[in-house]
Amino acid sequence: MPLEIDLADSLFYSSAPEEAYRSLVDTARRAAAAGDRIGELCALLEGGVFKMFVEPEGAVAELDAVVAEALPELEASGDDFALNLAYFARSAVAHNRNQHDEELAAGEQMLFHALRTGRPQVVAWAVTGGGSARFYGSTPLSEFLTWLDEREVQFGLDWRMMGWRASALALQGRFEEARVLGSEYVRAHEERGDFLNLGTILSQGACTVELLAGDPAAAAALGERGCRILEDAGERAWLSTGACNYAQALYELGRLDEAEEWARKGLDLGDSEDVTTQTLARQVQAKVLARRGQHVEAEAVVREALALIERTDGPLFHGDALRSLAEVLELAGHLDEAAEALRDALALYERKGATALVDRTRQRLAALEPAAWRQSAQRPTISTRWSVATKPCCFAAAATQPSRPHSFTSTTL
Repeated sequence: MPLEIDLADSLFYSSAPEEAYRSLVDTARRAAAAGDRIGELCALLEGGVFKMFVEPEGAVAELDAVVAEALPELEASGDDFALNLAYFARSAVAHNRNQHDEELAAGEQMLFHALRTGRPQVVAWAVTGGGSARFYGSTPLSEFLTWLDEREVQFGLDWRMMGWRASALALQGRFEEARVLGSEYVRAHEERGDFLNLGTILSQGACTVELLAGDPAAAAALGERGCRILEDAGERAWLSTGACNYAQALYELGRLDEAEEWARKGLDLGDSEDVTTQTLARQVQAKVLARRGQHVEAEAVVREALALIERTDGPLFHGDALRSLAEVLELAGHLDEAAEALRDALALYERKGATALVDRTRQRLAALEPAAWRQSAQRPTISTRWSVATKPCCFAAAATQPSRPHSFTSTTL
């Protein structure tokens, strides 16, 4: 069974995701016919992960059910290779739902069982696991970078970790360092023919680094190239998120019609349980509506995004959604509420240690707060827009790589 999984992985990352998925469907069928229950479960688990990328809708819930069914049997069998796959699948489900604490716990179990297999390629994949959960979750960036250093000491220098380090450095405002690492990371994938990951890196990590650095034209060029690679390969899940990042770059360039088109494309491609895609697309849609003067509709859409992200534990995504809310409110003339949303976002970014986003948010607040105070001073004591009982909450602040990546669907800054 490990050889069948290796073959499917090779097919997947060489830009044949549909073929990889179908091969595992066939493998599961043959294993069941031969009475090989462990082999069947291995194929179902890895095939379930691949299905999220070629037939996304409903695939996350389906894989969650397979994991729940498989784990008791695999724990009883003590098969470490199979258990590594089971916890990899569990981490993929948690990642898609932006439940990063659960993703991290699953990733640690995956590494434990991978190390026990003694298979170098299995260990190599698992060693880089945990990066996504730490980057997107509550782990401060300083601790995340320390973890990356410790991984290098324990397992040696690994080119596949460059993507995470580049993204973390960009969040700290160290853009030139991030770009150098990012370029090396892209080149490493090109040299190895890992085109599926290449498309993901360009449309997600590289694109969002340039957005954060304030170069939307560069971000758009990278996003477009990455999306075309994924589109040509027939991949859908990474493409859905990449499409939303590309849409954000187009929005910042003032190309509103194209931004709207790519945000809609992201929604059409992605699974309804892919929280990242669902929230990113709505943020772009809301800001486009606000720029067109459709303020009521814009606020409704951005609050849909916030309602989705509120159920997750990702401070970066939550902060980004609050900044989008602030932009929509500011365009509608509700300056004091926009400032409130920015203050909530700032608290999340500060807790994460995302210096670049902290600085950007503080600058926006400094420009907005004086006008907001003047506006508040001119209003009646009781708001004419909402009563205390009905005013929507701005959500209190308390509330991405190996050859077989564990970033799954998104890398956004």
